[in-house]
Amino acid sequence: MSDHEPPPPDELPLEGPAGTAPNKLFRSGLALLIAGLIYYALFAQVREGIHLILGLLMFVLAIVPALAWTRRQHTQIPIFAILTLTTLNTYALPLLNGHQDLLRYSADTITLAATAVILFQATMIVVHRMLRVEPGLGDFYEREIIDDRSRPWLIGGIFVVTLYVVVERFTFLIPREFASVLRALLSGVGMICNFVCLRNWGRGTLSAPTRTLIVVLISLQVLVQFSSLVMISGISVICLGLIGYVSGSQRIPYVFIALLLPLLAILHNGKSEMRGKYWSSGNTPATETLTISTLPEFFSQWISCGLQPGTETNAPRSEELTARLIDRSSLFHMLCLVAHYTPARQPFMGGETYLDIPAQFVPRFLWPDKPLSHTSTTKLSVYYGLQREEDTEKTTIGFGLLPEAYANFGLPGIFGLAVFFGTLFKWVELRTSQSPLLSLGGIFLIIMTAWSFQTELPLSMWLSSLAQACTAVLLLPMLYRKLFG
Repeated sequence: MSDHEPPPPDELPLEGPAGTAPNKLFRSGLALLIAGLIYYALFAQVREGIHLILGLLMFVLAIVPALAWTRRQHTQIPIFAILTLTTLNTYALPLLNGHQDLLRYSADTITLAATAVILFQATMIVVHRMLRVEPGLGDFYEREIIDDRSRPWLIGGIFVVTLYVVVERFTFLIPREFASVLRALLSGVGMICNFVCLRNWGRGTLSAPTRTLIVVLISLQVLVQFSSLVMISGISVICLGLIGYVSGSQRIPYVFIALLLPLLAILHNGKSEMRGKYWSSGNTPATETLTISTLPEFFSQWISCGLQPGTETNAPRSEELTARLIDRSSLFHMLCLVAHYTPARQPFMGGETYLDIPAQFVPRFLWPDKPLSHTSTTKLSVYYGLQREEDTEKTTIGFGLLPEAYANFGLPGIFGLAVFFGTLFKWVELRTSQSPLLSLGGIFLIIMTAWSFQTELPLSMWLSSLAQACTAVLLLPMLYRKLFG
């Protein structure tokens, strides 16, 4: 590339603190923070004054790293800021909104749980702030796998992944023995292609026809994934795309988010009724009852179920539905559950669920009878009396990383988890800080972006699924490099 040629889209320099775009993003974030604090200072639904103070502190600690990133963008993607932001909807907002399950616990239990969250947030921020790591060197970090001539293949990747999602959902053409490998590989390809294309969209480097095609393909992906009535995969696609767009544009798409949240809330509200209609026995979606041609009728019925007023005479307002969506994403009541029973009635587990981590890294073909990936969740559910052993074969309950840490070691476990994540995310951010987004290091950063909001998983599943994603996603670019130089 000559000295006068513009850099490729993924190497465009980020504007520094003096740039207008980051300052605008900072001002928007600061305005949201102040507005949120004022609102909850006046209207928080808490039982004790101390809970209001702790909730507002959790609110601030969840948002401060994101604000800091907008002021000084030393990394391409704010994976640590995304991680801390997850504590907003999973812990801070359920407390401030008065999650109905909190009525089961004493004020002291809620205070202890909120203190644990603040310990986690503050420790992560301090560790992340203090750690110093040199940027990575070598081909892994510095050499792009896909050059400018190959970038159109990113759109092709989105098309292939969308086709795969449709075929897997509505046909039986994919042999069962290849299903898991193909799913891991193509979900990884979709993760990279979706993120990079939405980031380039945010940077203004895509034409209008290309943007339209991306919207159509990704929308079809999400709708087909939602049609299984398990929404987490589709929501992950949306979240990763939003992160890519915001990191590229330095703007928050308020209108899109304002339209999206009520829609997701409506779907969440009607999900249970739809499962009763469409799921067969156990926990298996009845695929044969749905085809791609009946999707419009299916979603029309789903939205109608989501708008049902329940015991009220009027349909719920969009703000009420959004509040329910936040309630459903809560992990704070799970932390209160664990804090209530441990160690008063149940002794600390002493790392029992963490002992499952090594086994998850052994390939199943080498150990056919190795424990299932959700074995840690099963142990927690049975230990705290939420499920019987036989029930865990049909459904799983998301405990989350913090409740698991407290169940094992109490507040020291929360502290240790915070040190681990603060160190891991800072190391990844700084090692990839100078990596082109389509180098192996940049792709690893995108994977970490996706895993930064998977906080409902136990640590064993979080680590093992991350390792599987890295193996599947990084292997393909390595093969591309070997074949095409």
